[in-house]
Amino acid sequence: YLKSGLESLNQMCWYQDTWNTIQGVFAAGNASDEEVNHSLFGHTLLEYYEVTHIPEYMERGLAAISAGLLCGDPKAPAVRAWAVKRFGSALIDTKNHTAFTPGLCSVSDLTTGHGVIAFKLQNGFTNESHNPVTVKFFGLRGDSYKITINGEGNRYSKVELESGIKVWI
Repeated sequence: YLKSGLESLNQMCWYQDTWNTIQGVFAAGNASDEEVNHSLFGHTLLEYYEVTHIPEYMERGLAAISAGLLCGDPKAPAVRAWAVKRFGSALIDTKNHTAFTPGLCSVSDLTTGHGVIAFKLQNGFTNESHNPVTVKFFGLRGDSYKITINGEGNRYSKVELESGIKVWI
């Protein structure tokens, strides 16, 4: 099923706009943006990322959900909430040395090494607000890691990191 699903998914991606003002929009013939369920395409792409660990699917999925929010897709807020619950406000993919942010935050200066992960995490609204976000980790190989976020470090188990840690930003 996976091979057939990936073939269909890749064909679907041909119709996703990745270069215009609202990136992530799916072209759907004569349908208006409100009639196209961009966020449901995004949901599918995120689920394929979870199975295949191909970063492009996460990138495209998050772009589709954002496009749905901008275009008035009524399902977009629920799909975004699902994505944050499933992947955290930030997902650190150590296998691919990248970070994704389904929630309203940003990750920069990501470095990964043997048993050590460091990055900067900022709130998407303002640097001065203090709200907890969940950061989840994928692709971990060791049993425990020293995690340094915004200069502050702590040691966590693989299980804790995969389940998600709360970070106040």
